Amino acid sequence: MKRAFLLSTLAGLFLTSALSACQNSPVQLSANRLSAQAAPRSAAAIRSDEGLRKGVIELRKVRFSKWDKNVNGVLTRDEVTDQDMALPGVISGFKDYDSNGDGQITLTEFLREDVIVFWMNLIRPKVDELFSKHDRDGNRLLTVGEQDKVKLFFSPWPKLKGGDLNQDGVITFSEFEDAYLEVLPFFQQPVDRQALPSI
Repeated sequence: MKRAFLLSTLAGLFLTSALSACQNSPVQLSANRLSAQAAPRSAAAIRSDEGLRKGVIELRKVRFSKWDKNVNGVLTRDEVTDQDMALPGVISGFKDYDSNGDGQITLTEFLREDVIVFWMNLIRPKVDELFSKHDRDGNRLLTVGEQDKVKLFFSPWPKLKGGDLNQDGVITFSEFEDAYLEVLPFFQQPVDRQALPSI
């Protein structure tokens, strides 16, 4: 019970400052520009992208359900404002999501590709920063002596094996990111603003 409260508190504190600040900053990155600048990706990086993408989609589903106050599976203008929905350089408001112009936003319309890419590019550096905080020797691996807090953080979810998903004794960035993005939607449930829980 104490651990759950601590994790929930940490989630609110760090994520509120991290992503709400990012959401309100004048970030003018388009999905096309980001993908054009991307270097060739290794197989591990591509797999990591899949985990990050899945996590972002789950986070967006949580956001959608929070805004869907009457729980009818669509968002209307009386449930969400243009300001709530705006993403600098990507979304100006309600009309950008309402692709068929029927005055409602379905979950499918809400999960726009450019929005998913925007959040992937916003979240990955924050997750990398968390990982690097524990990677004291900078070798992009969490080894014995660097894993304690990470394992404790993931311990409420036994299937994540403390972040060491393949149980080889080392936590890679890809494993950390996959595990972290899997638990992040749990932290989004009780808090109103998107934020990244610290470890």
